[in-house]
Amino acid sequence: MTSTTCSAWARMAGPAVPGSPPTSATGRRTATEPQIFVRPARPRSTAHGFTLIEISVVLVIVGILASLVALSITNRPLAERQKFQADRLYQLLRLAAEQAQLQSTEIGLVVGLDGYRFVTLDATRHWIPYGNGPLRTRRLPPSFKLRLHIDQHAITAQRLGGPVTSGDGTQAGANDDGDNNAQVVTPQILLLSSGETTAFQLDITATGSGMTYRIAADELGHFTIKQENG
Repeated sequence: MTSTTCSAWARMAGPAVPGSPPTSATGRRTATEPQIFVRPARPRSTAHGFTLIEISVVLVIVGILASLVALSITNRPLAERQKFQADRLYQLLRLAAEQAQLQSTEIGLVVGLDGYRFVTLDATRHWIPYGNGPLRTRRLPPSFKLRLHIDQHAITAQRLGGPVTSGDGTQAGANDDGDNNAQVVTPQILLLSSGETTAFQLDITATGSGMTYRIAADELGHFTIKQENG
């Protein structure tokens, strides 16, 4: 090949760019540097699964909160108010039983003449009010009564009243109607961390109502509620 031919090929290829890869007569690069693609690392998930008992507790709480949405029942018929009080106590008992197992603690229910109170053991093994939240002390309307039977024997209800202090000398708990904390006695119903409960029957009646709502539980912690006439 002559020098004239080489010069022609050089003009066709164009001027060389310093540092750029060599090109062919058609303008294509004859060599390229390898390209490396790095896939970004996926962020590690910090989410943890929930245990079956935790899910159960959440479902019970959701059910209770859903039933408490209709709290403005003062002007409703007596039958509806009685059903509401019975359903609420039934749901709270189930919640307390779940909490006892989840928190590995013992919970009791004090059935009073004018309401009921959930209690738990403090560090000194004394019963104290469970505290605020769904398991706080509840007062019943004046026309409502609770009747408790254990082993087919009627159990005398106790009045909820008077101050109480926890083991460290500070007042503990708060009840539903804003009164000061009430004196805690030994609960008639026990909800144990093992899942066992006191077998009982608890009737909710109302003056002027021909119905009775009966909440019952066996020793294995199975709760039922039913409506009875008379």
